[in-house]
Amino acid sequence: MVRFWLDEEWERGATINRDIGVAAGASYARCVAQMAREGEDEVLQRLVMALAADLADFDFADSFVSAFEVANKVIEMLMLRAGVDVCCVGEDDITRAARYEATLESRRDD
Repeated sequence: MVRFWLDEEWERGATINRDIGVAAGASYARCVAQMAREGEDEVLQRLVMALAADLADFDFADSFVSAFEVANKVIEMLMLRAGVDVCCVGEDDITRAARYEATLESRRDD
């Protein structure tokens, strides 16, 4: 879904968007696994900082975003999908998950 967000916000289909999406997914999996091993709950404040730190090694030079922006967006998307009322988001953010799911469904039909 990170790639979908970047495609909507910036240049659709850019390779860097795919690369950032893959890196964000892998980072999320690593951070959640690490927190589970350490017996920590997935407290979103800790998770956003862990994601940003984990993504810091990724080369964002060809993008318009940073590690912290991506980490923050991941947490925002998780909260929205969970039905949490998130401050300072627009209609595009609120409806992004539905558009993403519709895009996936249309690809399955092809």
